[in-house]
This record gives sequence, structure tokens and C-alpha cells, in this order.
Amino acid sequence: MQESARTYEGLSGVKQTVEGSGSHVLIRNANNSIVVTSEQVPSSMHIKGGQSTVFKVEAKGPVFVHDLEDCDLVINCHQLRLHNLNNCRIWIDNVGNNTIIIENCRGLTIGRLDGGSVEVDDFDWPTKSFTNPHFKHATERIDYGWISGIQDGKIDR
Repeated sequence: MQESARTYEGLSGVKQTVEGSGSHVLIRNANNSIVVTSEQVPSSMHIKGGQSTVFKVEAKGPVFVHDLEDCDLVINCHQLRLHNLNNCRIWIDNVGNNTIIIENCRGLTIGRLDGGSVEVDDFDWPTKSFTNPHFKHATERIDYGWISGIQDGKIDR
């Protein structure tokens, strides 16, 4: 029997490790924060609302992300769907079929941590015949290893 969802809400200026251990995790309204998953990986995750936050998260199943601005996402999951993201950087560690889905997103930079590329299906730009104006593929690699050196709690920016 699956546990009920774990909710983390109203994070502001903190590092927060979220735990799932087979349950669904909901992260809502994270601002100026760092959010990571523990070794107890959730079955699925929903991130809704946030600004200027780094999410370094993993889920065994799908991750749904809505309404973020100026955020960095480092993701390992089976399926990734992004909706209404603006000026965010998306870094894929692993995703099923090496494909992510975006809708109503603008100004995204998308890449893989290993330097490879990822397929992007954009519901607002169904053709791949022309350059998609909603995202660009990353041309440089970013190292997010510094996150592990920060303890949970209030952070200074």
C-alpha cells in the first residue's frame, strides 16, 4: 500500500531535502531555495510554483513541473513534463526515452549532465522542421556538485 503524498510548501531561502520512500511528493512555492531528494526516492513528484530555486531531484516515475521562473532543474526520472516555465535551465541526468515534454514554456535551456542532447516534444511547436523559439540546447555543462556541501536549513545568497 502506497503512503499518502508528502507536501513541502512555502520554502523560502532554505535548502530542503525532500523524502519520498515510494510515495508521491508535492513541492509548492519554492523561492530562492535549493531542493534535493534524499536517498528515499519518491515514486512521483509534482513541483508547482517557484522562482530562483535550484531543484536537484529524482523520482522513480513521472515528474510534473508547473509555473517556475528563473530556476535550475537537475532531474532523474522516468517521464518529465514541463508546463509554464520561463527562463529556466533544465539538466537531465536520466529520463525515459531521452525525451521530455514542454508546453507554454519560454526561454528554456535544455541539456544532459553527460553533455549529450535530449529530445524535446513541445505541444506549442509541433513541427521539428523549424527552429523552436521556446528553448535552446545547452552548449556548456554545469556542475551542481556544490549543492552537496550545503546543509539543510537557512541559506545565505
